[in-house]
Amino acid sequence: MGLAAFNRMRRLRAEQSSPLPTIEELKDYSKAKVDEIKAKLTTLNISFEATAKKEQLLEVLKQALKRGQEGENDQSEHS
Repeated sequence: MGLAAFNRMRRLRAEQSSPLPTIEELKDYSKAKVDEIKAKLTTLNISFEATAKKEQLLEVLKQALKRGQEGENDQSEHS
């Protein structure tokens, strides 16, 4: 296994254990490859069209982040 493949595998494993991305992480995803964005969406159990372009995938991820933050706010208000 090459170094690039090893680093990608390590990064994907780390993403699998992480919650929704932060705004800072979202900026990093703008530099990510389409397959990496799709992998993150799949890990988060977020559906998307298989033929979606990078910009569309980033928008889906952004919307999921927004919904996740709203859900956290709702939960903290009810606690």
